[in-house]
Amino acid sequence: MLAGVIPAGAAAHAIVGPAASRPADLQRYTLTVPNEGVSPTVEVDIKVPANVGFFLAEDAPSWTAKVERRGDRVDVVRFTGGTVAPGFFATFHFIARNPVQEGELVWKVKQVYAGGRVVLWAGGPGSDTPASVTRISEAAPPGDVVDVVGGKQAVVMPAGSTPGASGTTAKSRAVAGGRDGLALGLGAAGLVAGLVALGLVVLRRRR
Repeated sequence: MLAGVIPAGAAAHAIVGPAASRPADLQRYTLTVPNEGVSPTVEVDIKVPANVGFFLAEDAPSWTAKVERRGDRVDVVRFTGGTVAPGFFATFHFIARNPVQEGELVWKVKQVYAGGRVVLWAGGPGSDTPASVTRISEAAPPGDVVDVVGGKQAVVMPAGSTPGASGTTAKSRAVAGGRDGLALGLGAAGLVAGLVALGLVVLRRRR
């Protein structure tokens, strides 16, 4: 799958975004894997952090995803069968439930090239092959939060942003199933209760 072209001279790494997300949210993440080598990339593996309790990989066209588990949790997702030509990049999407506690999610990615060369994006900040890190914080701007129970994506646009500016259509501005969704649900329940009470008063006056 060829998803785009890498600009000449770019120092590209395997990156998982967003770089910041909120605790307990069902976040839709994007893994971007560039190919600055001289041979095609033929395999991409991502190791799921141990503090992620729920994980769903999205089917990627022309790639086959294999899930490896450790106990009752997803440990590694391995994408094979597709190729990323030199000078191009591929993107993969997945949903993960963020931990309740603030902290960091460290995403380690293995990139395998035709011929057997392997690059492990698992180093520390400042290394030649750094792992991608997502900061879990209450202060993180909400975005691309997913409602898998309702079967739809609830995209929350950061304050001051323009819907669709990043290429994503906002289907809903409510965070279904999250803390904001709970507040919205309670508000709706209160409104319904008020309307019912008003209807009963009107009915009694008519009688």
